[in-house]
Amino acid sequence: MTSLSVAKSLSSQEPSVRLTSDLMNTSAKFQVHFDIEVNYLFEGSARYFFGRTDWNLPERRLVAFWGTTPHRLVDVSANARLATLRIPLVDYLQWESPKPLFEGVFENGVIIEPVELTAPQRMDRWLLEYASEDPNLRMAALLEMQAAMLRSQVAVPARKTSSTANSEAEPVMVMCKYITANLTESLTSSDVADIAGLHPNYAMRLFKRLTGMTIQEYVVHSRMANAQRLLLRSKESVEEIGEKAGFQCASQYYATFKKFTGYTPLQFRKRHLS
Repeated sequence: MTSLSVAKSLSSQEPSVRLTSDLMNTSAKFQVHFDIEVNYLFEGSARYFFGRTDWNLPERRLVAFWGTTPHRLVDVSANARLATLRIPLVDYLQWESPKPLFEGVFENGVIIEPVELTAPQRMDRWLLEYASEDPNLRMAALLEMQAAMLRSQVAVPARKTSSTANSEAEPVMVMCKYITANLTESLTSSDVADIAGLHPNYAMRLFKRLTGMTIQEYVVHSRMANAQRLLLRSKESVEEIGEKAGFQCASQYYATFKKFTGYTPLQFRKRHLS
């Protein structure tokens, strides 16, 4: 694996680029994060399991999605050259994307170029620029990727699967979807397990094994991502956003936000909208 920069957290604050040409990225554990993930397959073949479906990555076309849906590579050919970029949520929110593109990503959709629009040479340049410490080069790469994604509002053809791994993942997908749709509710691990028809202890073990985080960690990260999105995309007050994001009390909201970002919600809004 050739690593330019690897994100170390569920919600990165810095750009992340990974370029791989081997099978190291295939595993039984799903990836869950709160960045926008962009994949580009230069050559070879690669198959993704995403949500309840799996599909082959098309060659030489951008594929983008929000990482909150559990996903993983299940098969990569020996000759594959695959680039994966993680765009921090804050960067994506500042794009001020048109509504169809913006909502497509945040409703657990996948955006894919309908035809080969992004040439490999251009993608190579974006990888270098996005991994650069020069903010101007990084911004140039982001703007060009945004333009490419605006041309790519086409759903990915997906097919249902029936493997053991996928049948195990089904209740995890149900739990993730329920959490995302009910962030303003008081979500206990037992409540979430009930939705999937599982015993709480088994549900917690399964969720942790497949996603790498506990149910409650996923709840907190989802609320944080929702709060960041609303702070930068709405004109509501900081207090109203805390409630809409699902935080049960103001002190919890402020403490969690400061822990995750290093800023208060108001400081975060001013810093990224200035």
